[in-house]
Amino acid sequence: MKVLDSGHLYELDQYDAPLSVVILLPFMKRVGEGYPGNEAPARGGTNCQEVLRALIDRVKYLDGQDHSGENYMILHHLRQALLGFEERAAHRKGNTFTEFYSDKPELVPYCSKCGHMKPGCDHEFV
Repeated sequence: MKVLDSGHLYELDQYDAPLSVVILLPFMKRVGEGYPGNEAPARGGTNCQEVLRALIDRVKYLDGQDHSGENYMILHHLRQALLGFEERAAHRKGNTFTEFYSDKPELVPYCSKCGHMKPGCDHEFV
């Protein structure tokens, strides 16, 4: 992994592919009063929750190939991380976080504009 813009843009190592293919992982970058240390330009991208949802799906797929107790533990911790990010987002907005489906938070609907579950989202929830 190579850091291109700390906290916002990463080049990921790849395996079993031609070296000429570059895999970028861009996180949204917001600039302004609520985002100290972020310098312009702002840009779109994903958030940690979306990456965790992808990792959860990947581990569920791998578990279907080769079921193991380690996969159960990995899923538990990935789901706890997802809930932790959502709780942090809610607190940043001055809200109290409520766990929706603590056993599978990756299945809880989330905002298409910011990627957060309610109440961590300020947008109209669709």
